[in-house]
Amino acid sequence: MESQDWRESEDFFKRFLLQGKIISKLITFWWRYSDANDTTDDPKKEAADILEKCFFPGFTDVDALDVDALIAPPPPTLLGLFSAEPRQYLEAVKNGHPRDSYDLYDEDILGQHVKTLITVFKDVIESKENYLSPIFSPTELNKENKSHFSYYEFKIDTSGTKFGRLTDPEIVVGDGNSLLKYIYTIPIPPRHLSPENPKHRDTYDKWIEDKSKPYPPSPHIPFTT
Repeated sequence: MESQDWRESEDFFKRFLLQGKIISKLITFWWRYSDANDTTDDPKKEAADILEKCFFPGFTDVDALDVDALIAPPPPTLLGLFSAEPRQYLEAVKNGHPRDSYDLYDEDILGQHVKTLITVFKDVIESKENYLSPIFSPTELNKENKSHFSYYEFKIDTSGTKFGRLTDPEIVVGDGNSLLKYIYTIPIPPRHLSPENPKHRDTYDKWIEDKSKPYPPSPHIPFTT
């Protein structure tokens, strides 16, 4: 993917749909487990909390008087989540890589992004048909030095819409290069399906575990197309 402009790739549409599905599942997982009992030994609740910090970083501002928080590691980020490489990490661990060493596969030294993605996608993370590792390439995230390819900028839409979109490109000029920037809108509407309702919970679980359908089973679950 790094060897060419991803917009010119024959697999672009398939890749774009899978990226949209992965993000939709992340939001669904967050909604599904965010209300779980807050216990230290619940990895799904912990993953949901990490996802909330990634999608809504403004909700986790540090209290200036909280000394422990001020010396804590940097919080997880959306770009950190999108650039993490859980599949590569798991392969390295199988080959003897230290399990508590994440620096090659996650911009967070504690591996918060990698661990979260493994928790959410544990059943499909090794499948290239069902998961992308990383979710977005360095080219798509504009992380490559002096890259002259197109890239994404992400926007969270809380207006209530359940459908995200990819805008027409904007021309960005910098360092002697003219780049095309696409605004990738991620919709996060109010949660209409309660995980306390068994029927709603089942809808969430089916989508989180799905391996075949391109779109969510409910119009209340957001998706970027």
